[in-house]
Amino acid sequence: MPFRYFCFLLCECADNAKKYKNKIPKNKHERIAYFTKNKNLSALDNLLKELELEKPEENTQQQTLAGKVFVITGSLEHFANRNELKEQIEQRGGKVTGSVTGKTDYLINNDITSTSGKNKKAKELSVPIITEEEAMRML
Repeated sequence: MPFRYFCFLLCECADNAKKYKNKIPKNKHERIAYFTKNKNLSALDNLLKELELEKPEENTQQQTLAGKVFVITGSLEHFANRNELKEQIEQRGGKVTGSVTGKTDYLINNDITSTSGKNKKAKELSVPIITEEEAMRML
């Protein structure tokens, strides 16, 4: 029922909001009543036939980094940009944030001896600073 109602709203109301303004069921009971009428179900079924819904891709990667929080800083050698590395981490269940905090598990920086603010903060919080290659071995 909720999926059908969502499709009804998506298909009918997105382009014709003014036309359907007073016809959209406002609460759960009204929506249920709306879809107990055969003419409404039939109209919705006709709309659904016109849709091509894509099945979401399943993540087949092992979640080896689940629960781990990373920060990426500095230049990279093996990835075109930070977003590429971020995607790899996230596909494996990890999270990438922009700043080093007490919740950070690893700071990825090819220049471990850098005096950058992120490196200083990582050292202050005892967050391990690893290179891109070390990060890649975790993937």
